[in-house]
Amino acid sequence: MKITKDTKIADILRKNLMTVFTLKKYGMVCMDCPVKHNDTIEECAKVHEVDLEKLIDDLQKYVQ
Repeated sequence: MKITKDTKIADILRKNLMTVFTLKKYGMVCMDCPVKHNDTIEECAKVHEVDLEKLIDDLQKYVQ
């Protein structure tokens, strides 16, 4: 799976649940968020003021 700015958070979590720890590292508590199924990684990064490219690189390690 290739994560892009348009990848849905739910798809990332479905691919590998261990990604939740990376998201939490960035202050993104996606498992508790009611909108996680519809939001893209870009939308969440903006809301949480996270560097999108760095986040994608970190997440990509878990979904190879």
